[in-house]
Amino acid sequence: MFILGLTGSIAWESRPREDVRAEGVPVHDADAVVHALYDGEATPAIEAAFPGTTANGKVDREKLGKHVFGDAAAIARLEQIVHPLVAKARDKFLSDAARNGAKSPCWISRCSTKPKRRALRRGGGGLGAGRRAAPARFERRA
Repeated sequence: MFILGLTGSIAWESRPREDVRAEGVPVHDADAVVHALYDGEATPAIEAAFPGTTANGKVDREKLGKHVFGDAAAIARLEQIVHPLVAKARDKFLSDAARNGAKSPCWISRCSTKPKRRALRRGGGGLGAGRRAAPARFERRA
């Protein structure tokens, strides 16, 4: 078993991530972790920092966006709440993998700007938006 670290810019890492997942490889998906945090653990801290952005124990992403987009200080506050929780989930995932004998190469997905822009127009960043765009080029970094 080995750890595959996949990084990519907006709207492009989803395709190779799903391809790897389809092969039965366990995947730590930071985007999915954030969505889960917004539906639970991060909600009280986000509500405290940005009053009126939650309802029924979940973050209302549209309301939160109105508070943070275009405001670097607000984004930094949000990141101070969310990033440590994402790191905690990542560290648990990696710890579990290490107990199973994982090694750690890193693969980077790259594509030109044009297919990324098409993917964003089709579906807005991530969450499968890039599935039909041009094939990615993969690099292995040891």
